[in-house]
Amino acid sequence: MKLKIDKLLLDNAIERVSKSVDANPFLPVMKGILIQAEDNKITLIGSNGETSIKHEIETSIDAQIELPGIVLVELSLFKNIIKKLDGEIVLEVVNNILKISTNNE
Repeated sequence: MKLKIDKLLLDNAIERVSKSVDANPFLPVMKGILIQAEDNKITLIGSNGETSIKHEIETSIDAQIELPGIVLVELSLFKNIIKKLDGEIVLEVVNNILKISTNNE
């Protein structure tokens, strides 16, 4: 998976789906959000096992998919990293590891 997305779009999506993620769940996997890039949309899903929130972002100049794919990422860590970045953010999964970078100079 590889995608480029504007920080404000990603921040907004993270905030929306994070409302359904429990900070201390019974299952550690429930601390995460699912990010899926396919077709013409980027989808983020958060769940606590009972309630799920799904946020879809249509591809545009501010959200582009270079390589489709899916990744589960721990919400708190991901949210903190994204908050510290600016501009266009690149999310790329290489060997099951999420690489987060920016295209800022």
